[in-house]
Amino acid sequence: MKKIEITVRTLTDTLTYARSLPPQKKIWGDLICDNQIIHFPAERGTGKTMLLMQLLYGVSGGLHEFCGFPISEFGCVLFINYEIPERLFAPRFLKIFGNLPQAKFEYKIIHALGKTFSTSLAEIEKALIDFKPVLVVIDSWQLAFADVDNNKANATAAAVMQIRQMAEQYSCAIIVADHLRKGTKYESTDSDLQSGSGVKSNFFDQDFFLRRSTQNKQFRVITRSKYRYSAEEEGSTLVRLNPDTIFFELIEKNVDETEHLIDPAFLKARNLKKEGKSLRQIAQETGLAKSSLHRNL
Repeated sequence: MKKIEITVRTLTDTLTYARSLPPQKKIWGDLICDNQIIHFPAERGTGKTMLLMQLLYGVSGGLHEFCGFPISEFGCVLFINYEIPERLFAPRFLKIFGNLPQAKFEYKIIHALGKTFSTSLAEIEKALIDFKPVLVVIDSWQLAFADVDNNKANATAAAVMQIRQMAEQYSCAIIVADHLRKGTKYESTDSDLQSGSGVKSNFFDQDFFLRRSTQNKQFRVITRSKYRYSAEEEGSTLVRLNPDTIFFELIEKNVDETEHLIDPAFLKARNLKKEGKSLRQIAQETGLAKSSLHRNL
């Protein structure tokens, strides 16, 4: 990639430059805009890869709306797979898209299992030059940057800057899938829930999370946490992974995320309290401490 050159401008020059820029284009609602780098942490097993596969299908011209958010910008897309062997990836892809109409624009996949972002950079840049995608997915951070110490701020910052440089040079939005820290299953969504250094959340333009609902095994919650260039959103979005189509679909907008992240033991405790049980009885039936029940019920 080319090095980003340092520029020096006066206030007048900056205003002139700003007026010359085209309006920012929304790709997928306010979650993704053109030339942004977006962080997408999710719990393991929530279907983050499938959601990203489907989003790319939509942006390549297959859909005008996905999970309740409009798709407004269309073009070629690129999925960079570091996680799943192609022999497992391809059947999953067939199951999801085999009976759907061909999208208008090219949907390119790079399988880079065993490689890292740095060792696969030549193939990635060739695809960016040849196909000029509007949206790129890197799945996932842990393997793409396995040669980076993710617990060191300087190393992590340098890796994020590589991604930003690519988005700037090739005029595309880039989503980087990531995992949540262990032990955060019932915690409310916050930018620092991702694994590794918190520097990641500082340098990405935006982030959104995919969380598992405790109310229904098919439900997932999409929550935005960081809004650098777009308006804040009230509440979260509840979606469902349809077991028949293997496609994500909207259930409800503007939901209270906390209602879907409740520890099942506390959910049981709530119901027992409604039945008139004492804290002592609830503690015996749920295994929760009376002090904790007293604070939370």
